[in-house]
Amino acid sequence: MSDEVEAARADFVNKFAALPGPLRNEIVVVIGGTPYSWGAAYLEVSQKTKTGDEILKVLKGLKII
Repeated sequence: MSDEVEAARADFVNKFAALPGPLRNEIVVVIGGTPYSWGAAYLEVSQKTKTGDEILKVLKGLKII
C-alpha cells in the first residue's frame, strides 16, 4: 500500500469515528452504481478491499477526507 492510501484510510477512520451514530447510516458515496453508507464504506475501507480504495479515492476527490 502506498503512504497516500494509508493516509487517506487514517483520515477516513478519524472522520468516521467523529460521526454521530445516526449519520453512519447515511449514504456517503456511490461506486459503480452501488450506494455506500458511512458504515458500509467503513467495512470496505477497514478490510482494505479494492472497493474500499475506490471509496477513499472518491471521498478524497470530493474533499470529504
